[in-house]
Amino acid sequence: MSIVDKIKWSPIDSDQYVREETSKTTIYIHHTAGSADPYGVLRWWNETPERVATSFVIGGKPTRSNHKWTDGELVQAFSSKYWAYHLGLKQSNLPPGSLGSKELNAQAIGIEICNWGYLTYKDGQFYTYVNSIIPADEVITLDKPYKGYEHWHKYTDAQLQVCKELVVYMANKYNIPTCYKGDQMFELDMRAFEGEPGIWTHTSVRTDKTDCSPQSAFVKMLKDIGGTK
Repeated sequence: MSIVDKIKWSPIDSDQYVREETSKTTIYIHHTAGSADPYGVLRWWNETPERVATSFVIGGKPTRSNHKWTDGELVQAFSSKYWAYHLGLKQSNLPPGSLGSKELNAQAIGIEICNWGYLTYKDGQFYTYVNSIIPADEVITLDKPYKGYEHWHKYTDAQLQVCKELVVYMANKYNIPTCYKGDQMFELDMRAFEGEPGIWTHTSVRTDKTDCSPQSAFVKMLKDIGGTK
C-alpha cells in the first residue's frame, strides 16, 4: 500500500490554519507530548483560537480495546500546500539573521507523532508529566540525558515507518533535500532559523521544546531517508 493510500483524511476547521498556498522547503517533525489518539489532537486544535496545527498526525499504539485507531495511523488535517503556526516562534525572540516567524512556518510541512515525550522513573514505574504510567516495554533510556531526561516514551516501529514513508513522499513532491542534518539539529541550529531547506525537528528552533528526542531508531530513520553529509 502506498503512503497516499494510508492517509485518513480528517480535516480540521478551515479557520484553524492559513488557507494560503506557499512554496515548501522544509519538513518539521514534532511529537505531541500527549496520548496515542491522533483524532484527539485534531479535536484539541479545533477547540483553540490559535491557528496552531500540522498537516499530518501519526497515531500511537492504542491502549484500550475500544480505541478506534491503529498504531501508525496517518491522519491528514489540511492540505500540505497550506500552513499553520506550528513552530510557536515569536518574532522578538528570533536570532539575528533569521527568517521571519511567518516565513519559517509557511515554508514548512509539519508532522506530529503521538508520543508522551520525556518520562520520570519513580517507585519502579515510568511516569509522564501528567502522572500517567507508561509500560516499561514502551520506554527507551538514552545513553546520555537529553534536555535533562534519561527516559523517553519510545516512538513505535509503526510510527517511524509511516513517518519515513511520508517524509520521502513529501520531499519528492516538493523537492526538499533529505540529507541528515547531524545531531546539532536536536539543539538550536542557526541553519534552521536561516531557512536552510531540509528536515528539522521542533528542537532545532526552540530551546523549551523536547520534540523530537534523539532516540536511536528515530535518528536511524532520518539517516536512512537521506544519508549523511
